[in-house]
Amino acid sequence: MEAATKDRTKSKAGDLPIKLGALLLRCMGGGRSEVFRMIDESGLTFSQMKVLVELEAADEDARTVTALSEALGISAASASRAADGLVRKKLATRVEDADDRRVRRLALTAEGPGARRPDHLGTACRSR
Repeated sequence: MEAATKDRTKSKAGDLPIKLGALLLRCMGGGRSEVFRMIDESGLTFSQMKVLVELEAADEDARTVTALSEALGISAASASRAADGLVRKKLATRVEDADDRRVRRLALTAEGPGARRPDHLGTACRSR
């Protein structure tokens, strides 16, 4: 009996991302959604989008990858990969901390703040 309950729990937990994705698609108008087309054309991953949004909303000018990972609830490795991608696309840059030279912070470039705008998504990110 206990094994059957564990199997159902695993199945329900594994189905959650699929069900949430289906709900999101339905809410946004199915596969025809302009939002999904723009995200696709941007070349940004979901983690990169999350980091970009967090950097835009941050009270500070620059944040460490560790602080970003904690704020977004993603692993430090995922946040680091997302940061690397944003730096490669010139949407963010790494800057040395003024108080501690060992610390590197991620800051938006001049192109970064507008990267999520619909008129910007299809060109700036994809061309890099």
